[in-house]
Amino acid sequence: MAVWRRYSSWLEVRVLVWISMGFVILESVVGAIAVLLPSVSPAILAVTLGVSLISFAGNILVTIVLAQIQRQHPFGSGDPHRLRANELPKNFTKWTLFTLGYTFIAMYVGAYLAKSNISDSFRGYPFPSETYHQAGFKVYFDILHRGIAIGLFLLIIRLFISAYRWRSERPDLYRGALLAILLVAGQILSGAYLILTNLSLLGFLIHVSVVSCLFATLAYLFLQSLPEPLRPNPSSISRIPSKSPSRI
Repeated sequence: MAVWRRYSSWLEVRVLVWISMGFVILESVVGAIAVLLPSVSPAILAVTLGVSLISFAGNILVTIVLAQIQRQHPFGSGDPHRLRANELPKNFTKWTLFTLGYTFIAMYVGAYLAKSNISDSFRGYPFPSETYHQAGFKVYFDILHRGIAIGLFLLIIRLFISAYRWRSERPDLYRGALLAILLVAGQILSGAYLILTNLSLLGFLIHVSVVSCLFATLAYLFLQSLPEPLRPNPSSISRIPSKSPSRI
């Protein structure tokens, strides 16, 4: 609420605060349903991770935007300058949004496999060593999940190539895309570790943590690729009273 009162004149802050709060509430509702109805479908339970992922990304982006505002306006003073540098072609924004949505789908499929215990039946890497005759139709779900992971790696490589072309004008996007490359590589390696350790708790925690950071990084790239909205007049921006040096 303090963030809302002080920075509500910024469109990014308003949207991200609503996303963060809304999905925290939604996560609580889905979690309550899972507790009250133990027989609920794994497809519903998998939504919990997706909702928490969006809430996590929203909180990360709020923090980043507040840091950008303070960097542009120390102690809340000064005219409302741009928070992002020169605009990019719209296809970069669309490509980033597509990759972000693809990552969410990859996460949901993985969460569904975990909640339905399908992944427990498979070994082998990069694809399961079991056959259809051994595991039935479940083997196709596991192959789908691993295939989606490979597709995600290729998508992020494509995104990095696009950001690399703008590395001089938009180093923020280049650094974000580079981090996404490292995280998706870590996601693949953590998936291998998860399988080789027979779905150990440590492997699962690493796998989920990496995909959370990857999703937040892609959300950051999407935010940074958006065009700058119209800003309010300087007088409408909340100001933070600066402290005198003697009181610090």
